[in-house]
Amino acid sequence: MIRILTVSDNVLQPSGFGVQHKMLCEGLAAAGHQVFSLGFWNPKPVMHMKPGYLRFPTHGEGEDAIKSFAARWGTIKREFKPDVVLTWGDMEMFPAVWADRPECIWVHLAIVDAAPVLAEERARLSKPDVTVFPTAWARETAGIQGPVIPLGVDTETFTPPADKGAVRAAWAQALRLDPALTWLVCHNTNTWRKNLPVLLEAMPLLDDEYALVLHCSEKPGVGSGGWDLALMARDLGVGGRVRFTGRGHIPPDKHPDVPRAELASLLQACDVWVSPTMGEGFGVGTIEAMACGLPVVITDTTGAREIVGTGGIVVEPAGCFRTPGSEKLRALVTAHGLAHAVQLAEPSCPKYVTEFAVPVVQKQWADLIGRLA
Repeated sequence: MIRILTVSDNVLQPSGFGVQHKMLCEGLAAAGHQVFSLGFWNPKPVMHMKPGYLRFPTHGEGEDAIKSFAARWGTIKREFKPDVVLTWGDMEMFPAVWADRPECIWVHLAIVDAAPVLAEERARLSKPDVTVFPTAWARETAGIQGPVIPLGVDTETFTPPADKGAVRAAWAQALRLDPALTWLVCHNTNTWRKNLPVLLEAMPLLDDEYALVLHCSEKPGVGSGGWDLALMARDLGVGGRVRFTGRGHIPPDKHPDVPRAELASLLQACDVWVSPTMGEGFGVGTIEAMACGLPVVITDTTGAREIVGTGGIVVEPAGCFRTPGSEKLRALVTAHGLAHAVQLAEPSCPKYVTEFAVPVVQKQWADLIGRLA
């Protein structure tokens, strides 16, 4: 049995890192290892025991959480005496680890969401004993050798609906949106990097039979660099065809699985996934949409082509839904183009079950840790 300390977003936090962190902990625990999980941004700052792994709190958010972790890092190492420390996320989250290296094996999953990788960041990414990358693009961009292990998708939750009409009717009532329209959908944070205003700018180019559902906050968060998306939609004259569902409005400490089930249900109700992102560490939202049977349109950034395969259309990131990219979007959402895109998505579903399904990804991590220790 290997003692493993994992550090990332809290396992009950419905963020990308939080969801993947939980998946990782459960997989390593199921493989017979003793896993201690330290999570940033705890929704409920109490010690909590779960089968196979321990979650304990780091108080605060943002820099406060990082400082709290840094202050406790020495105590954490002495108390738990791990054989392996596994960090997951941006290197800026772990200054205490790369400043005071653990004496055991250090494995880091590197999130590379932009190119080029600066020399300072490349030096940081070289500090762990093993640096894992979620895509081959990330590894090549970083210029560092290491295994490639993708992020995972819960294919029991994210799956094509048994009755799309029923799911669609429920969301149509909740959103007050005509179910006869073609629904474009995107879920992302309202931050500058996600580039969501481009989707709003695309709407006037499309006929009135298309609607846009954004699973995000319509208002920018403090310091997020986001936009007042609802105001933009009204100014563009498309407010009647744009809906916002909000994000994280169900308290994760009450039922951590509800937000993911809710998101899967929304994806199942929609027709096409669209993402104008300027860069992703992986693109879990894209594979979740594809696992639900949706064709996708995504910008050609980071490892997009690597994960989309034949399941969608990749467009240029600069003005991607304006000329000439807007013509590609128009072609996709016409009746003929939509039918063609759905045909593209269907054959790639088995790929996402086999390559990105949670059990497959968990086994890759368990095998890697087993070889190292």
